[in-house]
Amino acid sequence: MNSVSGESHTPDHVMQTSLGRPSPSRVEIAVRVAGLVLAGLTSIPMIADAASINAPCQLAQLGIANGISSTVNLTDCTISHNFANLPGSSGGGIASQGTAILNKCTVTGNTATVGGGIANAGHLFLTDSPVTGNHAIAANIISCQFTGLGGGIFNAPVQDSTVTLIHSPITGNEAIAAKSSSGCSSNGISNTGLGGGILNAAFGGVFGTTRLTDNDVIGNSAASGGGIANAGHMTLTLSNVSGNNSTGSGGGIFNVTDRGTNIPIAALTLTYSDITDNQAGGGGGIFNENGNKVTLNESTVIGNTPDDF
Repeated sequence: MNSVSGESHTPDHVMQTSLGRPSPSRVEIAVRVAGLVLAGLTSIPMIADAASINAPCQLAQLGIANGISSTVNLTDCTISHNFANLPGSSGGGIASQGTAILNKCTVTGNTATVGGGIANAGHLFLTDSPVTGNHAIAANIISCQFTGLGGGIFNAPVQDSTVTLIHSPITGNEAIAAKSSSGCSSNGISNTGLGGGILNAAFGGVFGTTRLTDNDVIGNSAASGGGIANAGHMTLTLSNVSGNNSTGSGGGIFNVTDRGTNIPIAALTLTYSDITDNQAGGGGGIFNENGNKVTLNESTVIGNTPDDF
């Protein structure tokens, strides 16, 4: 059992990995479009005039790549079943280093090594936009070098990298390792995924910031941080983290130390939020690694297995 005051030990099975910046090598786009359906093809999207797209459009096994100076602004869209399949690849549905704004969109069924649904290294805003059923899965099936990081959303350890979620449920996502011929484990699945729903990363003292408001994080899974893994700064307001599963630490939330410095800088603040009915090997509700900060304001952590903290 661990404690919010930071008296816990670092579990041996928690991956010590460098969480790097997504580096999409795809076309940079600036899009403002409504009613778009993006579903997996094998070609790279070339958008000259987004306003001219009226019929459903299929875009890329690699989804959308948004460059540092670009903006993607999507309304009433679906981004589904895209697949970034190179080792260490990021952003199955969207890989964004600029500004990405989604309103009333759905990001579902996408796959990558880092950020199965979305990998963000810029500014990401989701409103009324579910992120569901995405997978962060190791793409290297020869060795176990790469593992799944951030099944639904990965927020990179980049200066000023921010994710803002408003009424955008994060459900049914997973972060796991791929089936491997080298036998990563006895059943062919290496149990090293981190952040089933969301991974808010930090490395070398640089961290991401994630804010959830009126948001559900439900039914996600990973080896550690079934619902959320946070190494940076994260706030939850009027939000619910429930029914998530981790075979290791933090069924609901894993508040994890920066692996680049081994200095605890993670800060998690919950206001009018509930962490309930999650399950893990330890810290069913919240597992706080030694020295990181958890603040509860009018919030409950209850009914988690085997313990709440």
